[in-house]
Amino acid sequence: MADGTALHPLWDAIVDTFRDQLGSWEMPGPGEGVPDTDHLLSTMGDAFREIGEIVAAFGQKLDGDTFVEAEVCDYVGDVANSLTAMGDEGDDVYATWREVQDADIQRHENPRPAEESANV
Repeated sequence: MADGTALHPLWDAIVDTFRDQLGSWEMPGPGEGVPDTDHLLSTMGDAFREIGEIVAAFGQKLDGDTFVEAEVCDYVGDVANSLTAMGDEGDDVYATWREVQDADIQRHENPRPAEESANV
């Protein structure tokens, strides 16, 4: 973390996995990466919604007959709602990809002989 404090092992494992997976993703060559990038971006919103659901479930575990006060649990719920709302932003990223990269996507989805596969 920015202040040098180590993350809790649970958060550390989640962050490491996210960093490893997203950080190690490499864009294939022009045209070749269109299907993978399309799939990655088309499911970005769903991924954030699922992360929000997981955090919401975590907040519900804290709630109930535990020592954790309701205000804290409610705040975890707010964080979960924010993550879920980020799903809409992910959907917007995909819509922008489809609009802005339309020529490249069309070249891949509807190839014509001797046409370049990407607008690079």
